[in-house]
Amino acid sequence: MTKQSWAVELELGQLSPRRRKQRMCTLLDKKSQREFMSAKKAQIKVARYSRVIILWLGLYSLIHLSNAAACSCIFLTPHEQFQNAEHVFIGRITGVRETKHRASHPQWRGMLGTFQVLHNFKGQPKTLKYIDTGLGPSDCGVNLVVGHAYLLFADKMGSVDICSGSRAFDPKDPKNAGIMKELKSYALF
Repeated sequence: MTKQSWAVELELGQLSPRRRKQRMCTLLDKKSQREFMSAKKAQIKVARYSRVIILWLGLYSLIHLSNAAACSCIFLTPHEQFQNAEHVFIGRITGVRETKHRASHPQWRGMLGTFQVLHNFKGQPKTLKYIDTGLGPSDCGVNLVVGHAYLLFADKMGSVDICSGSRAFDPKDPKNAGIMKELKSYALF
């Protein structure tokens, strides 16, 4: 038994039952108040640390995640897609590798694809060393797969994206015969 608890018991023994009850409530209230205050101080510390952590996470995301992108395309007719492109061709992908800096957007990562020209509609695609695209549909990139054929609308640097009309394309599929015919008609003008 500590000195303080002994003194409290002695004090309580000398009081009337009514005063003893009031004094016990006061002592318990003081103990509860101390516990409450220490818990409150702990909550305040946690809140302060939480704010600091949230601030650091926000700064980190602004600095390191600035390469986030989302794809939003303006609708173009096939004729407009053809006119806007420097090179229009059907090519089979022969190799794919990731790059940290795209030719058309040096601040973005992307994919470089080597290709074999199957059919040319416009431009000189054989002068291009590779085609350059985003990592996937979220950044307007064409999902390049080795061995697959694509209809590619490339700019002068070889950059392609889904907004330009570039997409997977099987020239032997009867559904695509109309598109091939339409592209050939644009090439005549």
